[in-house]
Amino acid sequence: MSRIQLKTDRGRKALVLTNIAYVAVDMANSLILEAEALFKSEGLVLQQEPKRKLALLREAAATLKARSSDFTLDAYAAKDKQEVENYCNDADFLAEFLLTAVDRSGGNPELLERMYKEIKVMPTKMHLLP
Repeated sequence: MSRIQLKTDRGRKALVLTNIAYVAVDMANSLILEAEALFKSEGLVLQQEPKRKLALLREAAATLKARSSDFTLDAYAAKDKQEVENYCNDADFLAEFLLTAVDRSGGNPELLERMYKEIKVMPTKMHLLP
């Protein structure tokens, strides 16, 4: 049984929001690591200050991921952190989804808005949004 009691639809929505937050943190952590690897593979030499800031960002993302994982253990009443990963394994998909949207729109806000509207007209399945 979950250590967080979900008695209402709002409680279940809170669990979904927690899941999305965990996935977003996991995604941010992965993207930072990938960006750093790309910088290195391109032979880019970062000056000391940007290099330090990137290390701090990587460290903060890893810490936030660990802390959100601990909370998610309670929310899902998971046995261990691997089970949390199994529940919240959408980070790679979400990153790919966002990168695809940015790539296809070329960063154009109007095109991004059009994509959003296409998704928004689809019928709701979980009733998280009006």
